[in-house]
Amino acid sequence: MQEHIVVAKILLVHPHEPKLLLLRRSSTDPRRPGQWDIPGGKFEPYQDRLPFNAAIRECQEEAGIVIGPDDLNFLTADHEEFHDADPKVVDWLFYFAKSGTDRVELSYEHDDFRWVEPSEALSGMLSYARHIKIFEFALKSGALKRYKISA
Repeated sequence: MQEHIVVAKILLVHPHEPKLLLLRRSSTDPRRPGQWDIPGGKFEPYQDRLPFNAAIRECQEEAGIVIGPDDLNFLTADHEEFHDADPKVVDWLFYFAKSGTDRVELSYEHDDFRWVEPSEALSGMLSYARHIKIFEFALKSGALKRYKISA
C-alpha cells in the first residue's frame, strides 16, 4: 500500500520589507543538506488536525515565528506520485502570511536564515525545483502584491 504524505509550507513575508524568509537546511539533514528551504513540514493528523496547522506549527518550530490561523492565506497545491522502492503519494500545500517579527530563532534542523527578495531567491539560492516553481507562481499570480512583492 502506498503511503500518503501531506506537506504544508509557508512563504513568510517580512513585517516591513518586501522580502521572504528562507532557511538553510543543516549539513547533517538527510534530505537536501545545505539547501535553502521554505518553512514547513509534514502534516501530523493527530497533532495538527487540519493541514494548515502543520504550516503554523512548523513555522514556529523551525523559525520561532508564531502565525495565527487568520493570518494564513492559501497559495496553491502540488501533487506527485513516487513509484520507486518506497512508493508514496505526496501532496504539498503552500500558504503565505506576513510575519509579525523579523526575529528568527532557528531549530536544530537549520543553520542559517535570510530574508530575501524573490529575485535573490530565484537567482541561485533556491535549488529545489518545487520551491522555485512555487516562488515563480506566487509572483506571477500576484498573490504577494499586497506586500509590495512582485516580479
